[in-house]
Amino acid sequence: MTTRITSRLRRLGILVASALGLLAWAAAAAAGPNAIDAPPKPDSGEPRGKQPAPIDEGAALILPEKWDNPALLAQAAIELNSRLAQAERTRLVPWDMAEQIRKSLSAGRAVAGKIDAETRVAYYQALFMAAIAAGHPDEAKMCAQDLLKLDNAQPWNWLSLFRAGMATGDKAACTEAVNKLTQMVGPDKAAAIEPMKEQAGPIGITPACELALSDGTTWTPANSKGRVVVVDFWAQWIRTSQQAMPLTRRAWQTFKDYPAFEMIGVNLDARESRPIVTSYMKANGVDWPAYFEGKTGDRPISFKVFMVKPIPTEVVISPDGKIIFSGVPNDPMFYYAIRAGLVKANGGTIPASQPDVVLTVARPKTGTTGKTVTPPVTPPKTPAPPVGEPKSAEEKAAGQRLRIAEAFLAAGARENAVDVYKEVVAKWPNTDAGFKARAKLLTLVKHSGDIPGVDVP
Repeated sequence: MTTRITSRLRRLGILVASALGLLAWAAAAAAGPNAIDAPPKPDSGEPRGKQPAPIDEGAALILPEKWDNPALLAQAAIELNSRLAQAERTRLVPWDMAEQIRKSLSAGRAVAGKIDAETRVAYYQALFMAAIAAGHPDEAKMCAQDLLKLDNAQPWNWLSLFRAGMATGDKAACTEAVNKLTQMVGPDKAAAIEPMKEQAGPIGITPACELALSDGTTWTPANSKGRVVVVDFWAQWIRTSQQAMPLTRRAWQTFKDYPAFEMIGVNLDARESRPIVTSYMKANGVDWPAYFEGKTGDRPISFKVFMVKPIPTEVVISPDGKIIFSGVPNDPMFYYAIRAGLVKANGGTIPASQPDVVLTVARPKTGTTGKTVTPPVTPPKTPAPPVGEPKSAEEKAAGQRLRIAEAFLAAGARENAVDVYKEVVAKWPNTDAGFKARAKLLTLVKHSGDIPGVDVP
């Protein structure tokens, strides 16, 4: 029991450290163009570097639809919290996976009250990350509020309220979170929170304008009620805007086939440069129509209506007409806000699935001056297996089931653990996991008596 508690506390300590890193990343990512990591060349079709593989490639995620055992829920919460936190630091959480975790953990709310407070924090953190990634920000905001009741001194919990407030169009929640985070970091580091204040500025407002687009149509927010709209603010003359264009184009390609999705651009190049801009759009696959606002003047659309400051900026408008995101295109919340809009437009459920994008998330470093420093362009590293050849899909699947068996055993569910150990031995007898499962079964027989179907040599 002491070993199990120590293991849980160690995992929670790792999660707290990663949460602080996520807070620093979020503040830097909101800073605008400087937050673009590994920028592609202006003429490149894709971001540089090898894209990471999807999460848990080759292994199925198996979760129950109901929870009766608090110990099992506690173990699952710790494990899922770790997996989701790791996913968020490097890439998007796949939509279907997030929804599966959300549904399963949501079913455990009644049981969650029976687990200890520290593990309950892990439960609400995991449910928050799953809900925000699955496009259910209202549920995510409830989790953020539950987390703050348990621990209002944890920066990650206030960051969660900020993210959920943004995706629900709740500017008051965003402002409360920003003010609290400013107090927590102190005056020396308060400048790191300033970009979040700018990001929260337009949240919740209902923009009103009329834009004559390059395809000959006229767009107004009122005419797009019931759909989620991305407004892409960009300029060909701004280098960082060129660098971010492949990321914006990837979002367009990911969501364009959803009937409730719409995307327009607001271009801030000089009016006399329009022929150059039009050629740039054709050459770089900018297939969404644009409104040409121009480079000079007071820019009533970008500055006054949408309160945009850095360029490039992506703004997401929900089906009810409120702004629910304003920020850079490599922020996971850009995608999660779009998902939230599509879920709302589809009556609260995920619409027909499309292939999920794998997004490499920038984690800018902060120098001693407090300014954001863009990291060098390096492809993500894929960790190698400890020994021997790369693991096959069969070995990965066996390893996944072995971990589930160990989780059952750690939670005191011996019969469930035995069933899964026997399954591993039967399906994958010649894998490393198969040998470990058989050894564990033999150990259980020696200490706990006979197990049907297991012979002691």
